[in-house]
Amino acid sequence: MPDPTPRRSMLQRRGMIGLTCRAIVLLLLEVVALAVVLYCHLQEYCLVNVPTSEILAIFAGIVLAMMLGLVFTELPSGDQHTFTRLGLATFCRTGLPLLVVVAISKYSVCDEAVQPIFAAVVFYAVGHFGGMILSTLPLKSPSSSRSSVS
Repeated sequence: MPDPTPRRSMLQRRGMIGLTCRAIVLLLLEVVALAVVLYCHLQEYCLVNVPTSEILAIFAGIVLAMMLGLVFTELPSGDQHTFTRLGLATFCRTGLPLLVVVAISKYSVCDEAVQPIFAAVVFYAVGHFGGMILSTLPLKSPSSSRSSVS
């Protein structure tokens, strides 16, 4: 007889414990992307003229936006705040990274503004798609993750 209590992984749980686990996973994904970008920078494959401090500032801005987007998918809780959560998460996932790109184009010390924007796009892509996947994990039903054995 199957277990009547559904089992969820830590990433699928709602509440602060699940949110914390999803935030840690998203941060780890972004750190891996930072490591790849810094490796390419140090090996002079790309981002040759961009200072390391500027790459780290871009990383910090994008990670902050992605973390806020992840938090606002859960808070404020309740069905009456659905559109508030949707609006805040959308702004954090699109509006704040756009502000980072505008700041790059205005304040970058690099000769070519395309290079630091490339770093922002890499961090944004990893954070956006990772955050979207992590945000939808609590919506997945626990019974669909297990195969039914008779």
